[in-house]
Amino acid sequence: MTRPGRAVHRILSFELYSIPLEQHASVRQKLEDLVQENPRLRAEVHIEHDRLFVSGEDELQLLELRLKVIQRELAEPGNLKVNYLETVLGSAEAEHSYLRDTGGSRNYGYCKLRVEPGPRGSGLQFLYDLDNEAIARQSVQAIEAGVREAAQGGTLQGCELVDLKVTLLTSDCDEVGRHEMSLRIAGAMALREAAKQAKPIVLEPMVEATIDLPTPFMSSVMEDIHARFGRVESISQTVDGLLIRAAIPIAEVLRSSARGRSGYTTRFLRYEPIKSKGSDGEAGAIVRNPWPPHPRGSATAVKF
Repeated sequence: MTRPGRAVHRILSFELYSIPLEQHASVRQKLEDLVQENPRLRAEVHIEHDRLFVSGEDELQLLELRLKVIQRELAEPGNLKVNYLETVLGSAEAEHSYLRDTGGSRNYGYCKLRVEPGPRGSGLQFLYDLDNEAIARQSVQAIEAGVREAAQGGTLQGCELVDLKVTLLTSDCDEVGRHEMSLRIAGAMALREAAKQAKPIVLEPMVEATIDLPTPFMSSVMEDIHARFGRVESISQTVDGLLIRAAIPIAEVLRSSARGRSGYTTRFLRYEPIKSKGSDGEAGAIVRNPWPPHPRGSATAVKF
């Protein structure tokens, strides 16, 4: 829950531990009351897979909220972490079949999928053609569930797969019997295999840093931006000096970063492929040891 207005980008999060499942609702309400106490706070309390999280965009605001959680003994808060994502740059197909005989009952499921990039911000699109005779109609829902579940865990760093289209090409299952779990497993495995072949990359949240400085300090500030794996996007003249706008990975401006908090005024900009100095963003390049995030459910289904 958040206040009406601009949506909160879940680029930073901390998890709440040591909460009995039956107390999640009451603790969540107390956390939401904490958020409402501060008119400036841009944060969101949410439950993912029976795990309670607080997410937002501003490090200091979330650290302040985390401290209040400790002071009021609501729960045991984890460390603040950056939420990375994954996507694919290419297209690939994969198939998987699952067959088990348990207790005299045959469990069988099969599917073939194609994975390809989707529009930025589209989440996960699951596509299928109901007129395709190669698709068993009773299999679609279970395969989609398996695909979405597998997408939450990604293929490189355990980050959610986003901005991709998954097309169901072929499927098969037993007409009778317990085939739902077999289809879910087949869908999950096919997605993982296809994503691994489709040039997967890790995406990191970038912030726009605004720096107003006297001209003589330009050289040292530029060095600091580049040391933080940042990129200058614009420089303009002001009455007192210069105004620099730069795109910097949020992990490089946090207090926990190697160079410490930058002191720059920042706002969330977008997600971009993780890069090291001198890299060209080729698929699979992993640098700076990104923290694995919690799963985030942002996918939507369409059919054609």
